[in-house]
Amino acid sequence: MSGRARKREIDEASGLSESTSAALLPVEPVVSKKLKVENKSSISETSALRHGHIYYTKVRSALDCFNENCFSLADLLASIRPTSSLHFNFMIDLDWVLRQYPAELRTTPIFLVVGEKMGTSKSDIERTSKALGSTNVEVFTAKLPIPYGTHHTKLSLFESADRRLHIVVSTANLVEGDWREKTQAFYYCTGELQSTASTSHTVFQTELLDYLARYKLPSVDAWIEKLKSTALVENGDHFIYSVPGYHKADDQEKIAQLALRKALKTRKPDPGALYIAQCSSIGSLGNKPDQWMLSQFLITLRGGRSTGSTRLFLVYPTVKNVQESYEGWSAGGSLPYQSGTHQKQPWLRTALCKWFSENRGRSQAMPHVKTYCEIGEDRELKWMVLTSANLSKAAWGEIQKGGQQLCVRSYEAGVLIQDKSRCELPYDYPICRYKLEDEPWTVDTTQLEADSQGRQWIMD
Repeated sequence: MSGRARKREIDEASGLSESTSAALLPVEPVVSKKLKVENKSSISETSALRHGHIYYTKVRSALDCFNENCFSLADLLASIRPTSSLHFNFMIDLDWVLRQYPAELRTTPIFLVVGEKMGTSKSDIERTSKALGSTNVEVFTAKLPIPYGTHHTKLSLFESADRRLHIVVSTANLVEGDWREKTQAFYYCTGELQSTASTSHTVFQTELLDYLARYKLPSVDAWIEKLKSTALVENGDHFIYSVPGYHKADDQEKIAQLALRKALKTRKPDPGALYIAQCSSIGSLGNKPDQWMLSQFLITLRGGRSTGSTRLFLVYPTVKNVQESYEGWSAGGSLPYQSGTHQKQPWLRTALCKWFSENRGRSQAMPHVKTYCEIGEDRELKWMVLTSANLSKAAWGEIQKGGQQLCVRSYEAGVLIQDKSRCELPYDYPICRYKLEDEPWTVDTTQLEADSQGRQWIMD
C-alpha cells in the first residue's frame, strides 16, 4: 500500500471513538519514524543479537531492506551455536528443526517439551526421531489438567561453547510455515555461566526460574541449575507466564494477567491512555464487554486500577488482509478464531482494527505475533508485552470466586518491556478501525474453500 493510500485509509477510518478520533489518530504515527530509521540501517551480521532486545523473523517475500537485522531460525542458531538446547513449544517439526542447526551441531543434546493434548504429540516426535536415527533428542510432556488448555509456550534455552546461556522467548512454532511468510518476533537475552549458583538474580530470571520449576521434569530441573548460575544483567524486564491450574492466595500474583497487573501497578496512571491488544486468535470473552474484557483484562492493563481510560482496541486481520497476504487463504490456518465465537460477542466489533505493517514491510505477512501495549496521552509508547498469549481467558486467566481464585488453562510465555527504546511494535500506529464492509477472519468461514484447494492448516 502506498503512503498516500495508507493516509487515505487512516482518514476514512475516522478515529477510534466518535468523540476522540483526532486525539487517537495523529497525522504522523507514533512509532513510524523510529521504525523507518531502523529499516534503513544496514546490519549484515547475524551476530548482532543484543541482550534484552526484540527481533523480528525474516519474511521471504518482503524486500531485503525489511529483513535487515531479522533472523531465520537457521540464522539464530548459527549466531548462538548451541551445544545443548531446550525447546518448549506447541508444534515442532523435528526434521525441519534439525536441518536449521549448523551441520556440526545437529547431534548435540536437544530436549523438547510439548503438551499432552493438541499440537505436536510426544509420540509423533519420537516416531520422527527414530526414523531420522536421532539419538540425541529427548521429548517430555507438560500436563494439562484443565479442559481446553494447550501447551502454547514458545520458549528456548541454549548453552553455547563459550559458557553462555541464551534465552529466546518467541511467538513462532518450530515448524517451517511459521518462519517463512508470517510476522513473528522473539525476545533475546543472554548471560555468562558461572561456576556456582548465584544468590542474586534479576527479576526476569527469578520469574523464569519459577516458571520452569512448575513443569516438575528432571531434565528441565537441570536447566534450572544452569539458569541459577547465569549472570544476567538487570534491565527491568519481566517474564510474564501462564501455567494451568486454579491459583489461589499469593500464587495468583505470579501468574498470567495478575502477574502483569502487579508489574504495572507502580506506573503513573494516565487517564488519556490508549491500550492496544494484537493477536492471532480470540477466545470466548462473553456476550458483554464487562464480563471479562473490561472488568478484568482492562483493569490489568491499567495496573490494577478500577478506574481510568477505557480506550482498549484490538488489532486483528480482516478477511481481505488474509486474502491479499503472501500465503493467500492458507494464512488463515494460523488465525483460528471461530465464527461461532465471534457471533456470540458482537460488541467486540467496535474495538476491532485492521492489520497494517507498512513500516516493517509486513502488511502481507499475517501476524502470528501477539503484543499488548499502552500508548500515553502524549502519544508515546509506554510499555509492551511480547507473548505467545492470545486474547483469551484460557491464556490470561479468569478471576473467580470474588478474587480468591485465578483459573488458567494454558501454558504461555512472554516478556514485559517498560523501556520504550527497546519496544518494537509489529504494526503501524496510528491504527485503523474496521469499515462497515470489513469482517474479521474466522477460520471456519472459508476453510472448506481452502481445504478444497489442498491447503495445509496450522492451528496456532
